[in-house]
Amino acid sequence: MTSFNPVRAAYNYVVGNNDQQNQELEEDINKAIKYLFDEEYVSSIDEMFEEHPDEVIAALKRRETPPLCEAVEKNLESAVSTLLKIIPFEIDTPNSDGLTPSMLAAKQGSEYLVRELLSGNADMQKVDATGCTALMWAVLSGIVELVRSLLGAGAIPSVDVQDKGGNTALMFAVMNMKDHTRGSEGLESSISLIYELLNNAKANVTLTNKDGDTALGLMASQPAFNRSIAHRLYNEGTDLSAQNHEGLTPIALASRSGNTEAVRFLIEYMKEENIDIDMKDKQGRTALFHAISSNNRETVKELRDAGARPYSMDIALVGQLLDLDSLDGEMLKLAGLNIEQKEKPVNVPQASSIDVQKT
Repeated sequence: MTSFNPVRAAYNYVVGNNDQQNQELEEDINKAIKYLFDEEYVSSIDEMFEEHPDEVIAALKRRETPPLCEAVEKNLESAVSTLLKIIPFEIDTPNSDGLTPSMLAAKQGSEYLVRELLSGNADMQKVDATGCTALMWAVLSGIVELVRSLLGAGAIPSVDVQDKGGNTALMFAVMNMKDHTRGSEGLESSISLIYELLNNAKANVTLTNKDGDTALGLMASQPAFNRSIAHRLYNEGTDLSAQNHEGLTPIALASRSGNTEAVRFLIEYMKEENIDIDMKDKQGRTALFHAISSNNRETVKELRDAGARPYSMDIALVGQLLDLDSLDGEMLKLAGLNIEQKEKPVNVPQASSIDVQKT
C-alpha cells in the first residue's frame, strides 16, 4: 500500500488548480475573441490583452482564417484597429487565396480600412495567388480616392507589376471601361483612374499582357473608347503597328469589335507614321476583313475611305467573306467586293502604306 505523500499531494493540488485556471483563462479569451468578431466588442479583448498578451496572441493565431483578414472580410473597422495593436506583425499575413488584409480592403473598396492598414505599414508590393497587388484590386473597385491613397502611401513601385495574365493596373483600368453595368459614373471613374495611373504613377503604356495586347489595344477592342486617353497612350510610346500573339494590330482589334471611333483615331495617326493599313494577322486577315465579317458598315466605310483594299488579303479569305449570308449586295459594294468574282477574285497588289482621304 502506497503511503500518503504530503508534498506530492500539495503539488497535485497546485497543478490541478493551475490547469483549471488555465482552462478558464482560455475560455475567457475565446469568448473575448468571439465578441470581437461577432459583435465588434473590443473592450474585452483589450482587457485580456493587457493582462495576458501572450495567451491572447496564441489564441488569435490558432484561428482558421488570419484574424486581420477575417476582420477585413467582415468589414469590422474597430476590430481591425484593435488587431493592428495586438498583432501588428500579422498585417501582411494572407488568407488561403493569397489575399493580404490590404488586398481584401482594396477589393471591397473600403477606404477607411485601407488607410488603417497603410498606417500600419502594409506591404504594397505583395501579390496574391493570381499575381494581383492591392493597387490592382483598388483599380478594379473603381474608387479613385482609394487608388490615390495607395499611390500616396508607397504603391507606385507596384504600378507596372503584371498578374499571371500579364495585365497591369493600367490595363485593368482600361478594361473597366467596358463595364456598362456601372453606367456613365462608372465609366468616368475608370477614365479618372487611368489618368491617375498615368499622371501620378507614370504607368508604362508599352507593356503587353500574355495575349500580346497593350493598354491601347485593349481599349480599341471594346465598345468604350476615349480619344483623349488614346492620344495619351499613343504619345507615351504605344506602337500602333505592334501585333499581338494572333498578329492583330490595334486597328484590327478595333475593326473586329466594331469600334469605329477607335478606327478613326488609329487611321489618323497611322497615316502620320506611314503604317500599312492592310497589315495581315497570322491567318492573313486584315483590319478590313474583320470589319466586313463583323458586318459593320460604318467601320468598313472608314477603312475603305482610308485606302484599305479588300483584295490585299488572302484570296481564300475573300471567298469566305463572299460566302457570308449576312452580307448583302450593298455591303459587298461598300467593301469593294464583287459578288460576280466569288469564284475567281482579282488579286490586286497590296498597298504599301495607308492612304487617308481627307474630307
